[in-house]
This record gives sequence, C-alpha cells and structure tokens, in this order.
Amino acid sequence: NVNNNISTSISWYGKKFLDSYFRQLNSAEKFTFIVPTSKYNVYVNSVKIDITTSYVDDQYFDIFDFKLLEGNFISKADIDQKAYMAVITSELAEKYFGSTNGIIGKQMLVDGKNFTVKGMIKKKKMVNLAINGQMFLPSSILPDDVYETGYFGNYMAVFVAKNGNIDAVTAE
Repeated sequence: NVNNNISTSISWYGKKFLDSYFRQLNSAEKFTFIVPTSKYNVYVNSVKIDITTSYVDDQYFDIFDFKLLEGNFISKADIDQKAYMAVITSELAEKYFGSTNGIIGKQMLVDGKNFTVKGMIKKKKMVNLAINGQMFLPSSILPDDVYETGYFGNYMAVFVAKNGNIDAVTAE
C-alpha cells in the first residue's frame, strides 16, 4: 500500500479542521488522521519499558502496509465504541509479555489504563513519524479537548491520491 501516491502533512492540525476540510477532498482516495509518538514508561516485573504509542483511526492500517502477524487491526467499531484496544509490534510483545505467543486478548496497563491486545504486527524497519509507534490505539479514546477546535493541533494527516495524482490533491 505504501507507494509514491501518499503524502503526509508537515504541519500539525486540529482534528476538527481535518474533519471539516480533508474529508471533502475529491482527489484523495484514502486518508487517515494520526496523533503520533506519545511516549510512556511502564514497569513489568520491575523492568522499565519505554513505549511509543500512536493514536490512529480505522483507515490507518488500510494506508500503511503493516504485516499482521496475529489478530486484527483497529476497526471502525473500535473507534465508534471508544474501545481500549491495542495493536502492538512483536518487538513490544516480547518486551512486555516475554513472548509473542498467545498475546491476543491479553491486557496491557499503560498510563493507568488497561488495553486489550487486538492484533500484533511486524515493526517497520524505516523511521517515519507516521509509522514509528510500537502500540497503536484508537484515536477516539483521546480526551475531548484533544479534538481541538482550532486550525493547529496534535494531528497529522496522511492521504493516498486517486490515480497517483498528488498535484490534484495539492491544487484542491
């Protein structure tokens, strides 16, 4: 899925702004809104684990070609229900659970909240802010004030241009 037809914003926008304007782009085939790279420290058996999370919507995994090793990606139902579900990398599963076997349905305590592991993916080898997380969570679980009613905010937009025509999206 990742190819030359994708563009990422280099500015940070408010979600309301993105909902109001980006969803109307006729020249974009797909798009996703992300709050990337929130960092948390957790302790498992007295060992500190640094976790990088990304808050994503249900379109995120349609745009980026992560290899699903087990379970499922975050769904529209997870977003709508504000479910505390997580898709994690196999690397994080190994650190947190000590294994990659049988982790689907297990709980992870992060930032004082319990998340159910819904899926496990292979970590990307490239470093890119949009795909750099180890734990992917539904963006709908963020507090309402993160929805941000202004122009600027914490969200990044990624889109796939129809027919590979990024210039059409830029012009629109």
